[in-house]
Amino acid sequence: AKQSTRLQKLLVIAILAVLGFFLAQGLWYIFARMPSGQLARQFTPFLHAEKGWYGLFSTVGLVFISYAGLTKISSISEEVRRPERNLPLGMILSIATAMVVYVVGVFIMIAVLDPVALRADLTPVATAASAFNEWLPGTVVVILIVITALFAFASTGNAGIFSGSRYPLAMARDKLFPESLAKLGRFGTPAAGTLMTGGLMKPVAHRELDFW
Repeated sequence: AKQSTRLQKLLVIAILAVLGFFLAQGLWYIFARMPSGQLARQFTPFLHAEKGWYGLFSTVGLVFISYAGLTKISSISEEVRRPERNLPLGMILSIATAMVVYVVGVFIMIAVLDPVALRADLTPVATAASAFNEWLPGTVVVILIVITALFAFASTGNAGIFSGSRYPLAMARDKLFPESLAKLGRFGTPAAGTLMTGGLMKPVAHRELDFW
């Protein structure tokens, strides 16, 4: 748990540092450098002409999956010190951070990118960063965004294996899974549950990589 947590801290700090720089620079550009009236034009109309509120809520349904990691916090409660304090605090801070990054990030991308180009763009964060970046060369910005995306994938996988392995452990203790999954390895970790979780994640990860 200590090794997984240490790795997760490094990954999250690096991700938030780059995204924080992106958000701060984007907001500064929008409110200090953007031509007058352009922001209002970018958000007009606010809703899709044909889809309206249906289109908005359909998009919300797609984005909601990004908040599913919140449940991983409760799955590792056995590893948490002072769980009565740290579990609620961790959930509140994680969802608050995700909301700020998502909402402000999408606001910046809509404000600086052409709507038609944004809809077809597969890398809107890198494109938006290149559009208003005045501090670093464009290639450096793209590389930073790509590295951050790789760190995000790594942190998701690390957290997924760490938390996912606890579900077979708990279910085995409740006699819902074979008792062998409830046994701890020589390092005091649920080795069987970890191998099972990693094995199930591997084909899914391969399909996602093939898709991209």
